[in-house]
Amino acid sequence: MKALLYKDWELLELADLPCPEPQAGEALIRVEACGICGSEIECFLKRLPRRRPPLVLGHEFCGRVERVGAGVTTLRPGDAVIANSVVPCRACPACRRGDTNLCPERRLFGMHRPGACAEYVAAPASVLYQRPKGMDPVLGALVEPAANGVHAARLLPHLEKRSVFVFGAGVIGLMCAQAARALCGARVAVADVSAERLAIARELGAERTVNARQEDAAKAGLDFAGEDGVDYVIDAVGSAATKAQALAMLRPGGGACWIGLHEDAMTLATYGITLPQKTVIGSYAATEEEFLLAAQLLAEGRMRPGAGVRRFPLAEAVAAFHRLARPQGADLKAVVIP
Repeated sequence: MKALLYKDWELLELADLPCPEPQAGEALIRVEACGICGSEIECFLKRLPRRRPPLVLGHEFCGRVERVGAGVTTLRPGDAVIANSVVPCRACPACRRGDTNLCPERRLFGMHRPGACAEYVAAPASVLYQRPKGMDPVLGALVEPAANGVHAARLLPHLEKRSVFVFGAGVIGLMCAQAARALCGARVAVADVSAERLAIARELGAERTVNARQEDAAKAGLDFAGEDGVDYVIDAVGSAATKAQALAMLRPGGGACWIGLHEDAMTLATYGITLPQKTVIGSYAATEEEFLLAAQLLAEGRMRPGAGVRRFPLAEAVAAFHRLARPQGADLKAVVIP
């Protein structure tokens, strides 16, 4: 089969590989669509050890069951399925709590096991779900990033999220913004440095957009929410600057959600968190319940991909990857169609 192989540091190629065999409890999936994630691009550009070559990339995917391994009774050949990217152990304390996304033994496609930017992928039946009837495969591949947005919006459930400010108008940021509107009824503002991406954010329901090259984002957040500050800020960029701005615009008692991974270290003035009783929380992936909720919201049109999602045949997967590493204009997402 053909697959997008991260062959070595800074080296991608379309490779011929053996078709995987489904093991007990697994299904062989004929991939219909696979998204290229910004985290994969970041690992490639920075040689991050979270993804070590050689490795087949791709964790945002959907497809059809080709055949099943021993013991699989929930799926049959021909079923259209969507796939959660996280394979939990289901036995640890986190899994027993329902926090399967936080399982310390979790395994991810395109990281710990072969990914799905390929003609076929083997996947545990436990992370495969029936695709909503009539859902386009490209939309099916976007359930995983949409679930990240749902998870971020649902954190800190005690906090009333009337105003939400999102840093980053990439796919994750836009999914976070839409989830905040759909699930919290929030007024949403979005900041980015791309005018084209901000236009997409407005089309998807952002009440206010902020060009961070031209405006002070922290001041814009206060103008948007009122002098008390923003209830909830989601940072889908993850730079030291955006983290600091997120804290600066929060109201007393408000919450900042850090989902972006652009930079790790930063200098933090902690009095500005302690004295106004602000909360900072990280966000990683999504629970299985949130994955299914994201699929429902996409199927109902309450969350949408927007413009900027580009389709590429598998033969052009390497070019698509490099294009998204240096996006142009409204480029948001590359979805590979094997």
